[in-house]
Amino acid sequence: MDALDRLVALQDLRDLIARYAIHYDDKAWDEFATLWAPDAAFVANGIAFEGKDALLEFLTTCLPADYSGKHMNSPPLVEVAADGTTATDRRPAPWSFAAITVSKGTR
Repeated sequence: MDALDRLVALQDLRDLIARYAIHYDDKAWDEFATLWAPDAAFVANGIAFEGKDALLEFLTTCLPADYSGKHMNSPPLVEVAADGTTATDRRPAPWSFAAITVSKGTR
């Protein structure tokens, strides 16, 4: 992966993180669902929700129906693997240490 490819990948991941927050906060579930690959996994407090359907079921129902809020994202620290096939976003979150790993060719 050359420097330009790495910069493009980093921006794509930052955009994905922003879309996650916007669609989740707006409860735009159809758009939110497009962000996930069929084999995606989401881990919260040590509990894994594996597969797009399972994680969407959790994420779209885990908060009270009358909940309203907005994500305030700090700039992500995205670490791209040397081979360019995976990248991980690491940042502190109020409830835990958040980490999102993306594999090349998936959303």
